Amino acid sequence: MDATAHGRARPRVLLALAAVVAASAFWLVVPSANAAIGDINGTSCISKTGTDGCSLLPQPDALRSPGSLVVAPDGTDVYVGAAMGVAHFRRAANGDLTYANCVDVSSSIGDACPTSAPPDATAALSDNAILLAISPDGRFVYAVSWVDSLLWWSRDTTTGDLTWGGCKDAATDAATNGHCGTATTFGGGNFPAGSMAFSQGISITPDGGTLYIADQQEGLLQAQLNTSTGAPTPTACFNTTGSAATGCTSLAADIPMAASGLDLGSNSRDVYLRSISPGGITHFQRSPGGTTTFFSCIANASTTANCLTFAPSPVFSYSGAIGVSGNDLFSHVGNYGTPSGTVAKLSRAVNGSLTFVNCASTEAAPGPCATLPTGTLGGNIGKLPISADGTSIYTRQSGTSSALSRLTGSLTFASCLAVGVAACSSPTLPVPFVVSTGTGALSPDGRQLYQPASHQINTFSIEGPPTDMPGTPDTTGPPVAPKPVIRSVVKLRKGRRRGQYRVKIRVFQAGSIAARFRGRLRRGAKVRSLSKTAKRNATGPATYTLYFKPSAAARKRKVRATLHVAFTSIGYQGSSARKSVRLR
Repeated sequence: MDATAHGRARPRVLLALAAVVAASAFWLVVPSANAAIGDINGTSCISKTGTDGCSLLPQPDALRSPGSLVVAPDGTDVYVGAAMGVAHFRRAANGDLTYANCVDVSSSIGDACPTSAPPDATAALSDNAILLAISPDGRFVYAVSWVDSLLWWSRDTTTGDLTWGGCKDAATDAATNGHCGTATTFGGGNFPAGSMAFSQGISITPDGGTLYIADQQEGLLQAQLNTSTGAPTPTACFNTTGSAATGCTSLAADIPMAASGLDLGSNSRDVYLRSISPGGITHFQRSPGGTTTFFSCIANASTTANCLTFAPSPVFSYSGAIGVSGNDLFSHVGNYGTPSGTVAKLSRAVNGSLTFVNCASTEAAPGPCATLPTGTLGGNIGKLPISADGTSIYTRQSGTSSALSRLTGSLTFASCLAVGVAACSSPTLPVPFVVSTGTGALSPDGRQLYQPASHQINTFSIEGPPTDMPGTPDTTGPPVAPKPVIRSVVKLRKGRRRGQYRVKIRVFQAGSIAARFRGRLRRGAKVRSLSKTAKRNATGPATYTLYFKPSAAARKRKVRATLHVAFTSIGYQGSSARKSVRLR
């Protein structure tokens, strides 16, 4: 086929491709040449309208006012807690989601999902957004609503479908008391009356034995879990003197307990509660048998009698989210009305107590915090998504616009996706990227980030090392170093580096990079070096830039050369990459 025929056929091919993309409602992802490990790209979405590249959500109200989502430990299902109940999505091997079904938690006339709770004509169990947790073995899903209820379902580990298990509450009025049991005391198998009012977080210890609830008005609640049936047994609650419900443990007034976030250490011992007022983080310790006691706290601005360490303003200025990663804890606070926020890093001692390390902020008066680009942070509540190695912290911004940002483990700004924010890249399809209304979560393999929004769920892929990256030791030596990736090769035509080639190379660990052009000046001649070798030390995973200039003879003859890149790292065998380039 000649050039003219090619030119005529191409539009048809593109139209056909566009039709396929539209029919599958899939975002076409073109990763940035400068993308680093951990950066995010939009890949797909499911929405109420099914427009602008999103798949259609068969049950339009299934994602109304979502509070949070969880991904099953086996990676096969995603569950979103929303105003009407729990929406269930199946997760494919590549991370894409498909709507499966939903479960209601009331039996009102407006129910759209199969009822999975006792009759609840007042809709008290399902009123407002609910927050989710899933047991470490993936067999049970738990939820809290903002109206005094802890709910749970058993999960079919094959289909992912949920079956109603039961509920516990702390209601005292006749209108809402009774769907979870008439008793409102620990002795009666329920939470004490008035001990649950406005839940902001829920977490399960990694050993599966204890469930914790963070309540904004009432503090920390605890239930022991039956690992066979999933049933929770309320056992304790904590609040400050003068505000604790009857039956709860009273703590000193200077201990931060107005909760807005909750997370647990991987040791199943350390429990961290993020407080709004007074601002701070309170640390509890749990015994192997499930007994929980106050251990320490870190306060806003200055030390107190019980909080012997402090963090500077604006670290605890607003309500926020926290996330534990190894020996670190990260806290994100933000203003919703006028989006701005602060992220702080705190170190965890051997006993779990916290010490402020550093912070980064978009606030107008950031204090001692490093300055982040305007519009990249805002309000957030719940649990922070953090990569398994602690090198990427994902934060969202809600308010007048929407953004998803990535910070490194040292809190330096890495990248963000947003519409209308100068420092951010636009998502592949701007329209589906709506203001997020719930807490997102990472997939178990760390390759996707799922973020709910009202009537919509977005899937983002996370940039990772090449799938063909070596690393398995051979029979004669150490493992092979991760293969470098040549991101771009550009000849510079202006400035002091005119005539040089700028090469961007991505590596995945610390080591040394060396690059040069090789090729033949004439047909049949020997392959030789066509440039001096450019070298660069890599201090860690990142994209590095090298500059070098081919020989005058190679440029004059416009030689078809090969760019050779070699990477070496102590304790590893060297690896390499190549790219064909026409020199000019």
